[in-house]
Amino acid sequence: MHGEADGERNETEAQRIDRRIELLQELRIVQTGGQVLTGFLLVLPFQERFSEIGGGGRVLYPVVLSLALVSTVILLAPVMIHRAVFHSHRKDLVLRLSATLARVGLAILSIALIGLVALIFTLVLGAVWGPWLLP
Repeated sequence: MHGEADGERNETEAQRIDRRIELLQELRIVQTGGQVLTGFLLVLPFQERFSEIGGGGRVLYPVVLSLALVSTVILLAPVMIHRAVFHSHRKDLVLRLSATLARVGLAILSIALIGLVALIFTLVLGAVWGPWLLP
């Protein structure tokens, strides 16, 4: 086994899995942000200015809302899976599945955020210019 100078730790496989399961803690931060975004999008249609959103925005809104909802569910899934198999000694499986779900959830959340910016730009700048000014 290599020392820490080589970039690796002197730890057993079980210790490595225990350390990497901290992914669930890291996901809790992202989950909160995704939940806030989803909550914002859920109340948006009840705001007075929502009626000003044109046809493009009205098409974009349900897409962005759907992406935010899907990302929220996917990012919550690792915690639910961890709870479901907590005493089954399958941390390795939870870790692999959680890492995959985290990548997928973060990718979908990123697309939802870009869509939200496009929606806001469309509302502020109009349907013609809004989508073209995305970063």
